[in-house]
Amino acid sequence: MGSVPLVNGLELQLLDASRKLIGGRWLVRLLARVRVPVSAQFLPEHDLPESIEILRGVLGDSVIYEYVSERNFIDEHGKDEILAREKSSFMENAFKYLNRSDFPVRFVLSRYRSKTEKKAWRTES
Repeated sequence: MGSVPLVNGLELQLLDASRKLIGGRWLVRLLARVRVPVSAQFLPEHDLPESIEILRGVLGDSVIYEYVSERNFIDEHGKDEILAREKSSFMENAFKYLNRSDFPVRFVLSRYRSKTEKKAWRTES
């Protein structure tokens, strides 16, 4: 389906991950993905509670934002229309968020907090 460059320097990938089911029916699946590198280019040090090295140690070199929209048991003749509608809806609702200049920092920090909270919870058990 293609890639869309974002103003924050990232790239949104839109993929048709649909697959044929039984009897001419389809699972229509839109996959949207943005890879956010854990690097100084996207994460200004003054916005971070930890150093980039610590973030990278917990998260790796990048984190992936992923959105999946599925519609099940769609007639073959309506597949392309449904996929186009799902893409349009995603672009209308989520594109502004992904395109924000602070999206990389906010997303990386959200993933960092999520991972460190899970780790802390496991060590307390």
